[in-house]
Amino acid sequence: MTTRFTCIGCQTRPPAGAGTPRAVPKALIVEAVRQGAGEAAARGLAGAKKDDIADTAVGLLDGKGWAPSLLRVPSVTAAPIEAPAQMAAE
Repeated sequence: MTTRFTCIGCQTRPPAGAGTPRAVPKALIVEAVRQGAGEAAARGLAGAKKDDIADTAVGLLDGKGWAPSLLRVPSVTAAPIEAPAQMAAE
């Protein structure tokens, strides 16, 4: 069984300035980028100013389907069910 996380409304980008991560601590912004865009992208933010990190993070996460953990809805994909051996032999 595979568990995936689906974000409700992730495919739409908020207008510039609305919902941008400026009110979020730098460490959380970097962690969001790490989760959504990978370790290399997160390392690329090291040493940057918070406003620059916030602007870059929005661009890096755009279209990735990433959402904060509080907004994630688990969706479960079940493994295919195999027919019992008795039915397969018929």
